[in-house]
Amino acid sequence: GSLVLGWLYAKRALVPIRNSLRRQRDFAADASHELRTPLAIIRATVDDLRADPDGARPTVRAALDDIAEETDHLSGLVSDLLVLTRADAGGIEIERTAVDLAAIAVSAVANLESLARDRHIELGLAAEPAPLDGDARRLRQLVTILVDNAIRHSPSGGLVSVTISRDDSAATLRVDDEGPGIPPDHRERVFDRFWQGSSDRGSGSGLGLAIAAWIVDRHGGSIRVVDRDPAGARFEVRLPDPGADRTRPVKAGSR
Repeated sequence: GSLVLGWLYAKRALVPIRNSLRRQRDFAADASHELRTPLAIIRATVDDLRADPDGARPTVRAALDDIAEETDHLSGLVSDLLVLTRADAGGIEIERTAVDLAAIAVSAVANLESLARDRHIELGLAAEPAPLDGDARRLRQLVTILVDNAIRHSPSGGLVSVTISRDDSAATLRVDDEGPGIPPDHRERVFDRFWQGSSDRGSGSGLGLAIAAWIVDRHGGSIRVVDRDPAGARFEVRLPDPGADRTRPVKAGSR
């Protein structure tokens, strides 16, 4: 009897380990798949240049643009991979200080204006003071990810609206776009690593929303996505701030 009980306990103890190993294998497989495409494009472009080193200037310029774009894609992917890998290993600490989510959002949105302009997207921001205890750098990253995602999924001429508000217990961040929206059966997966819907344009790493969800979780908050009427998606984040000392000065967001 004791042997059977021991075997059952040992088997049960191994379940978390097996699950962890499976997640690591899946993560490595997904990462390899995502890295393969930009590397293949870079390789093919270099081969084209080698085949016709004295080709027409427009051809060379287009090839160099392709290389630069895919290199940027790879750099972003590697950066996101490092964040999630360190997060999984417990290597990233949340450094809470008194910050204002509104000030952080103003700074983050300003840095995305050129991207919005290039894609002919209008950015709107309505922000009321929203003091809380949080990690300014990670909260800025959160806003950047959600607004960047909205810009990339909005049609030319569309509007991306960012709203910051505050109630007695939490600060709220809402990001609205006018894109195709997210089907109900996909909303649970939208924060999964490397998951991209059929409407995605192939830009981005597929890791941004996973990082956003991790940042929100580490702040004890919640994040969800819903469809808007008549079109588009809304990402809504609530960040609780229980018992914060409002007598302290509020530090604006920083890089």
